[in-house]
Amino acid sequence: MKWLNRIYREPWLLPFLIALNSGIEPSARELSRYLGVRTKVAKRGLWILKKEGILEGDGLRLDVSSWLTHQRIWHAGKIVVWELKNGYTVIIVRPKRIRCSYVTKSTLKLIKAYLSGVTDEFTVRYLSQGLNISPKIVSSALRVLWAMGLLKREKGRYKVRDSLRNEKSRPPGDVCS
Repeated sequence: MKWLNRIYREPWLLPFLIALNSGIEPSARELSRYLGVRTKVAKRGLWILKKEGILEGDGLRLDVSSWLTHQRIWHAGKIVVWELKNGYTVIIVRPKRIRCSYVTKSTLKLIKAYLSGVTDEFTVRYLSQGLNISPKIVSSALRVLWAMGLLKREKGRYKVRDSLRNEKSRPPGDVCS
């Protein structure tokens, strides 16, 4: 399972796996259109997937597809969130590159607790100053909550949905199919 180590080391490949698993043709042109990345980025991703033996014929190998369906993955727009043992990897798909960051579960828990008392709209800066945490970490954590459907986001401002306050009654996250 050499390919699995590669995915854990380079999680930016995950959107490619999701696209291929949903039936997109394994060509740079189709992947670049589907993901909204430049063809150069799609070619690099495909090259790695072929090199690692993840692709088989016209799509993913069966064991890779099976592994992918058992992962806890949320996606909203150009953001993909992958739950790992101790945290979440946030993958942001941009035209020129795919950016990844990591948020620990303890940091996310702290931010959720803080947000349970917030009723108005707020910004990353507001939370960052209130919790004394780096704005980059706060931004990544808010993207996790947004992808899970616990926050509303509009023009750089966030608002807590009722589902965050009633999270215990909420079913676990959407698993990518």
